Amino acid sequence: DPSIDGVEPLEDDLTAELNRSGLESVTELLRIIDTSAEDFRKSPPDYNGCLTNARIALETLAKVISKARSIVSFNSLDEVKWGYVLGKLSRSGFITKKEEEGLSGFYSFISQGAHSPLGLSEQEIARLGRALALSMCYFLVKLHNNR
Repeated sequence: DPSIDGVEPLEDDLTAELNRSGLESVTELLRIIDTSAEDFRKSPPDYNGCLTNARIALETLAKVISKARSIVSFNSLDEVKWGYVLGKLSRSGFITKKEEEGLSGFYSFISQGAHSPLGLSEQEIARLGRALALSMCYFLVKLHNNR
């Protein structure tokens, strides 16, 4: 991932925001993010595991925020589904409809995993997907922390 002089790497910023958030499951979220990185770096790499764990981190964070803000109570099976949680975040005003569409589209993109024939190597798609997933996590936790 590119670094910019004077700016912390995204993963460091994300960790700081998660630690500042007061949300439950921060330790578990950080473990999932670390597992995603480990899957990318191990030999042989597990690119699918890398993307799966990045997607799990994003989905888990959205659910934790929804619960913390009493947007979703998770009393039924429908309430634990990604689409339901995302829709509730939008209808509650936490995110806009356009942001919901962006998160939903990204989630569909990353769900293709390292198997997606986009003209990119498995390594490139895993790196891109992981960076985007962490960026979406950062976006959600920053919204949470600033409201």
